[in-house]
Amino acid sequence: MQDPVPLAVQPQEPVATPGPVSVPVTVSRKPTPLLDWAAHRLSDALAPLFVQAATWAFLSFYFLDNAALAAANSLLGFVFMVAVPLAIPYYYMVKGIDTIHVSKRENRALPLAVAFSGYVLFWAVEAFVLDLDLFAHLIAAALWVGILVGLITLRFKISIHMSGNAVALTQLALLFPPATLFLLLHGPVAWARLHLKAHTPAEILAGVTLGTLGPVLYFWLFPVF
Repeated sequence: MQDPVPLAVQPQEPVATPGPVSVPVTVSRKPTPLLDWAAHRLSDALAPLFVQAATWAFLSFYFLDNAALAAANSLLGFVFMVAVPLAIPYYYMVKGIDTIHVSKRENRALPLAVAFSGYVLFWAVEAFVLDLDLFAHLIAAALWVGILVGLITLRFKISIHMSGNAVALTQLALLFPPATLFLLLHGPVAWARLHLKAHTPAEILAGVTLGTLGPVLYFWLFPVF
């Protein structure tokens, strides 16, 4: 009986020992209910729609001697500065498409178009129906900034909170210098938008810069006061 033929043993490759695996660590923001609540309330209370309507009402009663005309002009401001621009965002919120602030850049085209159309009609009423030249120029300056913001937001996100408030508060400061102090409101609004992660610092800075320089440039080109 023959001995069994030994099988050829294949040399085994050395097994590499796996090293430590790096696992990405996600750092979550510590819940801050009070700060979150404050940021939401600031964003709502100091939304540009309300700030613009409030400054418009103040300027109406400050410059117009007729109280009835000032009240009517303030009411028009509420309609065209609050009710009309808020229609589409409110629809978005009810349908669950977006928030009332329209946080998604791709959803901003329609609300901006509606607000722009309302402002054009508002300007026509002030210029040709009420014959209020100063107020027509205030709307034109806001439209000038609104067009720039609308074009920019087609490609890049920009803070409409900051740009809208900057337009209103800059116009107020130009017409009523003691109100320059209200420009400090940019600080808490910027904090709120950053805290809610609605914008980056660059988007905040772009909004407030555009909203401030726009009216200044407009009234430098068209000095009406």
